[in-house]
Amino acid sequence: MRTYVNGIARAALAVAALWGCRETPTEPPATPGLRRAAVGAYTAVDLGTLGGTFSYPSAINPASQVVGASETANGEIHAFLWQHGVMIDLLGEEYSYSWANDINPAGQVVGRTDRGAFLWQNGVTRYLPMYDAVAINAGGAVVGYGAL
Repeated sequence: MRTYVNGIARAALAVAALWGCRETPTEPPATPGLRRAAVGAYTAVDLGTLGGTFSYPSAINPASQVVGASETANGEIHAFLWQHGVMIDLLGEEYSYSWANDINPAGQVVGRTDRGAFLWQNGVTRYLPMYDAVAINAGGAVVGYGAL
């Protein structure tokens, strides 16, 4: 079973995604000491999945809301929001592929789908004129990339 720690918020929560692997990993080579430090100071949380075999967290905000992507029961990859112990599929079945990259303190989420970038807030999705939205700051400014 592999555990990856990807982001740590002021809420002192380490986000972990458990990948269905038989081997026990050593520390990631690019981050020596990270796993030892995270284990001693934080609690790893199994976020669950959207019905598939894995989930991968991308970001966490100070309210301990986590975003990322998870495999669904039918093998698709969908963006998720995890909060209060519950993982929800952000964009539903409209897309065969989506991934949430970042979340700001206000709960605004950015990411990409098989048709381009999105901004999600409180159940409302806006599509952005770029291929992928990779980050959003506290003021709602989005950075991403794509062809002009």
